Amino acid sequence: MATLTLEQVEQISVKMKALPAVENKKRPVSKQEAIKLLARDIKAMQARGYTLEQVSELLKQLGVSLATPTLRSYLRRSGGGTSPKKKPTSPEGETKE
Repeated sequence: MATLTLEQVEQISVKMKALPAVENKKRPVSKQEAIKLLARDIKAMQARGYTLEQVSELLKQLGVSLATPTLRSYLRRSGGGTSPKKKPTSPEGETKE
C-alpha cells in the first residue's frame, strides 16, 4: 500500500479513535510526573493544614524522596501551584476603594 486515499485515512482514523485506552499501571514514572498525578491530593492535604515540608516528609516515608523546594517547583509546573495567585487587574480608569 504505497499511496493511500483520503477515504482510507479516514477509515484508519475512525478505527484508531475507537480503540480503548491502554492501562499500563506498571509503567515507570518520573518523580515530576508522580507529583503531577498527586497534585490534587497534595493540595487537599494543604487545605487540611499540612505544610509542604510535612508533605515532603510523608512522601519520603512513602518512597518518593524530594526536597521541599523541588516539590514546590514540581507542583508549580503541574499546575497545582503553590505560588500566590495573581491579583486581577482593574480596567483603566477604574479606581479601587
